[in-house]
Amino acid sequence: QTLDFFQLSKMSSDSNDEKRKTSLETLEKLKMEIDRAILQMGDSSSDSEDEAGAVKKPKDDALRKEIIKRVEQNFQRAKDEFNQNVQTQIKQFNESIDSSMKNLKSLCDPTDKQWTKIVQKKRSQIFSEKVHVRRVSTLTERFKVQDFKTIYHIFIAVMIWLSVNLIIQRHQSHQIIFDIGLFTWTFGETGLVLQFWLCQFLMHLLIVPEVIWIHHSKVSKWIYFPIYIIHQLALIVLPTSWALTNQLPPASSLIVCCEMARMSMKIHAYFREKLLYGTGPNTYRQFVPEFAKKRGGTINDMNQPIIKIEDGTAELKKFLYFSFAPTLIYRDHYALIPRPTRWSVVIGHFLNLFLVVFCSFIIWEIYCIPKFQMTAHDPGNMNTFINSVFQSMLPGCAILLFGFFGFLHSWLNAWAEMLHFADRQFYTDWWNAYNFQDYYRMWNIVVHEWLYYYVYQDLIRFSLGKCSRGIAILAVFIFSAVIHEVIIVATLGFFYPALFIIFAGPGVIFYYYCKFKKSPAASVTFWALMIIGLGLLLVLEARGYYAYHYSDKVNYVTDITRSVQFVTNLLSEYPSFSLF
Repeated sequence: QTLDFFQLSKMSSDSNDEKRKTSLETLEKLKMEIDRAILQMGDSSSDSEDEAGAVKKPKDDALRKEIIKRVEQNFQRAKDEFNQNVQTQIKQFNESIDSSMKNLKSLCDPTDKQWTKIVQKKRSQIFSEKVHVRRVSTLTERFKVQDFKTIYHIFIAVMIWLSVNLIIQRHQSHQIIFDIGLFTWTFGETGLVLQFWLCQFLMHLLIVPEVIWIHHSKVSKWIYFPIYIIHQLALIVLPTSWALTNQLPPASSLIVCCEMARMSMKIHAYFREKLLYGTGPNTYRQFVPEFAKKRGGTINDMNQPIIKIEDGTAELKKFLYFSFAPTLIYRDHYALIPRPTRWSVVIGHFLNLFLVVFCSFIIWEIYCIPKFQMTAHDPGNMNTFINSVFQSMLPGCAILLFGFFGFLHSWLNAWAEMLHFADRQFYTDWWNAYNFQDYYRMWNIVVHEWLYYYVYQDLIRFSLGKCSRGIAILAVFIFSAVIHEVIIVATLGFFYPALFIIFAGPGVIFYYYCKFKKSPAASVTFWALMIIGLGLLLVLEARGYYAYHYSDKVNYVTDITRSVQFVTNLLSEYPSFSLF
């Protein structure tokens, strides 16, 4: 009975602190009674030392039985009280579960009025604006589970052994322990990059006085819009041409061009939000498309932000925060986390970024350079090309995953932590996508939201519904493909539109026609297409890079006409090839 009681007391402490306190008080009272009884027994024994043994023994036995009887009664009373409390809690818990299930069934009933209102509210907000709320990144949440942390640790262990493999290869071939020449070369010209980045940054700050001037002078759109277009073209053309003219290394060119695209999208977001919502009521602000009206949407369902145009100092302060915030959607105020910056978290994210860059260097050094560096002088035949595609699938997937983890997770979360930015849903679980529609929405939410609100919605909004939704979606694909191609051209130093063709060709086809339902077969099909696409893209871009920069025969692959001529010449050199 004593063992059962203490086990029950332990259960009580885990479930209810108040009941634990009550049980402890009962035990304390019981202990006091036992001590008192023992004292009485001792006093009784000392007083009866002069009595006869035949009289003393019955008294001791009677006292012992009385003590045992009291102990059993107290234990049973405490046990009964505890069981009664547990039964009461279980009953309340079951009633709560039954009530919740009843409410859930009522809520999910299509005939229920409350459920109908929720569905109508969601459907009516199809054309609504972005609302920033406090959310954490998907991997931040998943890393709380030990299984995901173990996968991360396995990845680090694999990279360590790949590094050891690279060291051994270098030592055997060149008698060098470790060669970081490629790493330092690809990030070379750091001083030039920093200088030009500062020029870009100052140039994109000009949007603030530009918007204030438009607001106060009330100039016509036929005057300020051409000025804005010139501003955008200067911000895009100057960095691209500067990177090509100075022949920057690939990583340095990539930094310049990615910052060019980021600043261009930032100033457009600021320009659009300020003139649409900061200048008072206008036709476009009040516009609700027909497809939203058919779903019950009104102007009150659009979640329109509160935007004001203030003095230059206040506007510059808000735009500076927006310039570094990990979002491309402008708001005067964002959801923030009111806590000190966790610098250990920031350092951890930057260490992850460095690890990703280093791992990409290892993958390129081990798998890509030995495979493609000779293609400039010996491009091979179709068999060689097909083998290269299959051998490049895993490196292509690795580079994709590195880019995702390094930029979308580590880099953006580091800046979000430093700026206390609360909305950290930069991506969702895109690896669980079953089709390309879901993948495009889940992969890079930061850019997806910019394309959705400022390209798709605005084409419909500023045409007052004359632009159809299908044309708007197609325009999003073309615009995204063009921006990606501009970045690739400036990074690699030549024009070879492989990414544009894959993005605007099969990418659009898969988006419209490969709408797989959720099933294991759909997941396998999606990933099979993704893997072969990544391998094909890596082979095309790598062979093109070495052919352009290191081939004596080819020095003219600078526009699309000469690119086609280059491919034709390559195929004419190998007229007789077979697939097997």
